[in-house]
Amino acid sequence: MYDTEGQTIAFNRGGSLFFNWRFYTSLGHDEGEGLAVKRTDGGRQVTARDEGLIYWFFTMAHELAHNIISIHDSKHEYYMSSFCERFLPTLITVMMAPPPKTT
Repeated sequence: MYDTEGQTIAFNRGGSLFFNWRFYTSLGHDEGEGLAVKRTDGGRQVTARDEGLIYWFFTMAHELAHNIISIHDSKHEYYMSSFCERFLPTLITVMMAPPPKTT
């Protein structure tokens, strides 16, 4: 979706997830920087790709939790946390892998 004025970053309707492309672009996740280092955190270089993966991973986990609990309450937070605990190690593995070679 592309909402040029609203404050909706993402939403879930009928089990389908929707993400607002405007937020993706406004947060700088499409600037082509990809593997350019944006900052150093604890001696590790953090790239634009890293920041985008982390941001949208948690946004997706939040919306997936709405497939189970529609309102924002402790149950919703439980399911969001469960998704994060289950899949965050895989995301970290992907982020720590050497970058793909470009030709």
